[in-house]
Amino acid sequence: MTSQPSQTIGLSQFTGEWVLDGSRSSVTFRSSNFWGLLKVKGEFTSLSGEATIDPSGTVHGQLAIDATSVNTGNTKRDNHLRSDDFFAVAKHPKIIFELNAIAPGSETHRIGGTLCIIGNNQPLDLDARLQDLGDSGLTLHIQTTVDRSRWGVTYRKQGMTNMNTALDITARFDRK
Repeated sequence: MTSQPSQTIGLSQFTGEWVLDGSRSSVTFRSSNFWGLLKVKGEFTSLSGEATIDPSGTVHGQLAIDATSVNTGNTKRDNHLRSDDFFAVAKHPKIIFELNAIAPGSETHRIGGTLCIIGNNQPLDLDARLQDLGDSGLTLHIQTTVDRSRWGVTYRKQGMTNMNTALDITARFDRK
C-alpha cells in the first residue's frame, strides 16, 4: 500500500465569506478535579461566528461562545461555572476568539488570534485539521489544552482543580 503525498492547501481556497453553522459545531472541554482523580467533562451548547478571507490574504473572523450555555450535566456545577469564580457570565456572557491569521499547511493549518475570557485578552495559536472542504463549506477540528489561569480563571478549591483544560472544537463553516 502506498501513501498519497500530503498536499498543502493554499489560502486562496479559503477566500470568501464564511458563517458558522452552530447546529453542526461544538466546543467540549475536560478538566481534572480532586487532584486528577476525577474528570469533569462539559460543553458549550450555543456558538456563533463568521470569517472573511480576502484574496490578498487578509483574515478576520470571530467565534463567539455563549458562556451561559455551559453544560456539564450537573446543575449545581454549571451554576458555579457561571459564577464570578469562573466565567462571570453576568458581566461577561461571551467567550470570544478573534481570528486574525491563517497559515495553511499539509496536515494542519495554523490559526492565530486572540481569546477573550472574562475580559482578559490573550493571544492564542491553534492547530486545526481540515475535515472536509467543499464548494459549500468546510469543517475544522481543533484539539488543544489551555492553561485557564492565563485568562484570569484561577478558582481552585483547596488546589483540587487543574488549571489545564482540554478543548475539543469542531467548527463547521458554510460559505455565505
